[in-house]
Amino acid sequence: MPRTSPLYQLTYTDYGSSKLREIAAKAAVTCISDSKIEYTIFYPNEPWEDSKSNIKTSKDGRLLEGQVITKRMLSDDGKLVITTQHRGEDDNRAADILLTYGLSRTRFYIRKDARFDDSKSYLLRNNYAFTGLFK
Repeated sequence: MPRTSPLYQLTYTDYGSSKLREIAAKAAVTCISDSKIEYTIFYPNEPWEDSKSNIKTSKDGRLLEGQVITKRMLSDDGKLVITTQHRGEDDNRAADILLTYGLSRTRFYIRKDARFDDSKSYLLRNNYAFTGLFK
C-alpha cells in the first residue's frame, strides 16, 4: 500500500532568474519488489502536473533506469543512496547529468544535477525531498 508523504518539497533552479525556487509537492511511494519502486508526485497547486513513474534496477544490479550506477551506499541510518551519471540534455543544452536517489523507511528523494559543456561545476537542477514515508 502506498504511503503519502506529509512533508513535501520540490526545489529547482529557475533558469530565468538563476534562483532556487520551492513549490509544494507530495509523493505516494510503493515498493513493488526488491528491484522496483513506483511513485506518484502530486502538485497540490498544479494538479495537471501530477506524474506517475517508477525506479527499476536491472537484473544484474548495474543499471538504474537504464543508467550506469556510479555509486551505491547504505548509510549508518539505513538509507540507501544510489547515484547514476549519463550524458543528456537539460534546458535544451547538452549536459552531464547526475541523478541521486535516496530511500529509507522515512525519506525518499531524487536529486538531479547538470553540468553544461561550458561549465566545470554541476548545478542543482531539481531536488524532490519527501519525509514521513513507509511507517
